Amino acid sequence: MHYLVEWNPTLVLGVKLFDEHHEHLVFLLNTTYDLIVSNAPAELYDGLFRELKDYAVYHFDAEERWMHEHEYPRLQTHLDQHEMFLHEILLFEKELDQGESFVTVGLLTFVKEWLLHHIYKIDSEYAALLVSRGIPEI
Repeated sequence: MHYLVEWNPTLVLGVKLFDEHHEHLVFLLNTTYDLIVSNAPAELYDGLFRELKDYAVYHFDAEERWMHEHEYPRLQTHLDQHEMFLHEILLFEKELDQGESFVTVGLLTFVKEWLLHHIYKIDSEYAALLVSRGIPEI
């Protein structure tokens, strides 16, 4: 299998549920990438990319519900990050639906860079909050 990102301990936040979500997002990203570089039919990786988008929406919803419940002070910043990402992905998906585009390594690189930055910089802030408040791991 070809990897765009390898799951590794530096990606682990210590929040079990969200670490599992992130690991699954990385798996979907890598599987889509592998199909592209292996010259699989576009329908396969286009469909997998849609699954990646759907799973990101599911993950964002779970994070946002948790942040609301725990009155996370940087909630709006986090919501803005999610919204920006989804805006870009939904624009691409619209083009895909209209047959104007297809999944490329460049698009997957955008997803990879956004995801890594988001985990390392943005999500790590709520993980630190969990520890500082003594909130049991979810």
